[in-house]
Amino acid sequence: MKFGTPAAVFLGLALTLSTLSAAGCGRPDSHKSIKVMKKGVEMFNVGQLTGAQKKFEEAIQISRDNHVAYFNLGQTLDARKNYEDAVEAYEEAVKLRGDDAMYQYRLGKALYMSGKNDKAQKHLEKALSINDKLYKAHYFLGKVYLAQDKVKEAATSWTKSAEANPLFGKPFNALGILYITWDKLPEAVRVLENGAINARGEQDLSNIYYHLGFAFEKQNNLAKAIENYTKSIEAKNNTDALRQRGVSYAAQGDIKKATADLEKFVKVASDPFNKQTANSVLMKLHMKN
Repeated sequence: MKFGTPAAVFLGLALTLSTLSAAGCGRPDSHKSIKVMKKGVEMFNVGQLTGAQKKFEEAIQISRDNHVAYFNLGQTLDARKNYEDAVEAYEEAVKLRGDDAMYQYRLGKALYMSGKNDKAQKHLEKALSINDKLYKAHYFLGKVYLAQDKVKEAATSWTKSAEANPLFGKPFNALGILYITWDKLPEAVRVLENGAINARGEQDLSNIYYHLGFAFEKQNNLAKAIENYTKSIEAKNNTDALRQRGVSYAAQGDIKKATADLEKFVKVASDPFNKQTANSVLMKLHMKN
């Protein structure tokens, strides 16, 4: 896996004004629609999602040819986790501009979030046929493949995602989990260590360090496991990493540190199974004291 400068970095939900002219020009209704849409963009960018949605819907009522308004409406519905309606908005944008890679990507992602994997695959693959550097399209296509039990295809897509933008941590983590599942622990370590070096974002780094720690723990390298669980906790307070660090300390025979981590975990744990597991380890530690 080779990494370089990301060839295409896009900013997810950012709604800029630079593409507004693409919605159409020359007709009075087009100008009015764009003007209303600009207000929606401004509202979106300060977090006023309800107001932004209304403005984009108004812009569409004024001009049904305003594909950017449909696209921006889809992004707003995405942000509100209303994926079914987002699909409908993106579908209208794609009808008007099917050659736009970002429109195809967003539709594919919304379809995946709605559980429609076959349709999602079609649009994500279409997006990548237009622009193969859309790293998030590769990432979500990998998630679609995994949901379809196409594991090798998922690994290929995540590899392409990581190569297209090494700063994006999610494909590294997804690949690491796959390798751990396959019990290919050296490969998992290599991929996750690449992710830890390159990736940005607290949550992504926390997840990468957690699974890196888990890979080392499965190899019985407890010192390296504890080191990476600690980095996971420091990057983003990861309760799973706290639990596993406690388990690793217990395996090392460090009862004091193991007890501290596991007692702290039990106080914040929400999953009954993991909480019970931690309590079982704690009980054994207390019996040793």
